[in-house]
Amino acid sequence: MDLRRVDQANTSFIFNSLKSYPWVRMSSPTGTDSLPTLLTGAFPPEHGFFGIKLKPGSSRALTTRLIDKLPDIFTTTVQCIFHLFNGSYDLPAIPPKRRRNFEILRTIQNKEYKKTENLLQFGGLKSLLGVIGIENCCYLYSRTSNPVEELVHKVGTGKHNLEVVHLYSFDLLQRWNLDKVEKIELVYECFDIFVRAVYEKCKSNKVTLLLFSDHGYDQIQGYIDLKQELRELDLAEDEYTYFIELSMARFWFFSERARNRIVRMLREIPNSRFFSWKDLQQFNLSFDDAQYGEAFIMSYPGFAFFPHDFHHPIANLFLGIADPKQRPRLFNPRHRGDHSLLPDFESAKGFMILFDSDYKPCKEEIDLVDVSPTILELLGTEIPPAMNGSSVFKLGKA
Repeated sequence: MDLRRVDQANTSFIFNSLKSYPWVRMSSPTGTDSLPTLLTGAFPPEHGFFGIKLKPGSSRALTTRLIDKLPDIFTTTVQCIFHLFNGSYDLPAIPPKRRRNFEILRTIQNKEYKKTENLLQFGGLKSLLGVIGIENCCYLYSRTSNPVEELVHKVGTGKHNLEVVHLYSFDLLQRWNLDKVEKIELVYECFDIFVRAVYEKCKSNKVTLLLFSDHGYDQIQGYIDLKQELRELDLAEDEYTYFIELSMARFWFFSERARNRIVRMLREIPNSRFFSWKDLQQFNLSFDDAQYGEAFIMSYPGFAFFPHDFHHPIANLFLGIADPKQRPRLFNPRHRGDHSLLPDFESAKGFMILFDSDYKPCKEEIDLVDVSPTILELLGTEIPPAMNGSSVFKLGKA
């Protein structure tokens, strides 16, 4: 939810709540894997989830070499079909000759990470849910576009010490419809009604409501074709590999020639910013080596990389038909909205409201790692030393 779109006209309840209850702005670590960071209260170098990382070697068996000779459109189509029926492929749009080089750590597309019992720890770190205990908490992941009718009765029951509700539909709707002003206003209005309904239910059940959004959204105005830029460098495929997301791309190099040419190219791409893996330290991403990427490029607000490693024509067609929220992709496979991963831009900012006027915020802006420690302290539970963050609210009027 973008704080810039919260107003009296379409989100009156949340708008007025910002005046009545303690709240803070929020920044998230650069990257798209926010769930492990949120639940562990630790940054990616500690829990280990940062998209993908390079494996220390790859298979060159006869079968592998034969598969690599097949056209990419054929191999990725086969992967997408398998993924459709049994979920066996994460990132199926990446050709096997690149995909096998990666250890895929992304959680957002893994079905197993939508169950409470599979969210108790990440990378050996006990999560917020693990600290509370499986018997005392639940995690609800929802893609419904009608949360008022389909979700309110499931939450705020008071049966658990902690209920975490992840409303992913709100994200999807903005990704594919942010160019439609009236529709987005209706979406925000619907979400505001949902929050009000949850608030009233929580209040009647003596449950404290905490609302947070980890980032906002910018409408995409232009697209950057990194794959075309790479083709123009005339490098062999075995000299480098890459992983391209909507707002960030990362590269690994297997020859000095590829490193020099690609880094020079990345530095010259407009509407973006280049980083070496060591530069990521400024974003609390202090990795010991370049296994998560040697070179990175991140787009500015309003710009995105396309084609990226999530796009496949067959998958795009299926998702556009199967999910009304994504119907616009049938007419244009490019996302309409996204958020910057660069923390100095507004769309990278989120916010958190505690619906309890007995508290006040300790600081004006927090990080995503502060959410779990805040919840644990509100529950009167000890905060594990592995959590990087700290509690945000304390008793006392603002």
